[in-house]
Amino acid sequence: MACGAPHAHALALLCVVSRLLVACPRISTMLEPTEVGGAMLASPLDDVEVDDPDATLALRSTAWHLVLLQAHYHPTVRDLAAKLAAQVIS
Repeated sequence: MACGAPHAHALALLCVVSRLLVACPRISTMLEPTEVGGAMLASPLDDVEVDDPDATLALRSTAWHLVLLQAHYHPTVRDLAAKLAAQVIS
């Protein structure tokens, strides 16, 4: 969503991500690529019948939008995306 947004919207969404990372440190696993035996794990299960959110493996997905935002046309968006990807949050 932030990749196609104007820079002001992308910055607002990145600020939300920053606050979420502070409030819910468990989601920082989404910033780390998950590999098993050299191969990337499959994307999270798409099973709407599962009652347990942890069973969907959502925390094993990656925040790949941050990689795209590091190549954004606006320098502030690029810098903030790089800091979030490196987990340098202030």
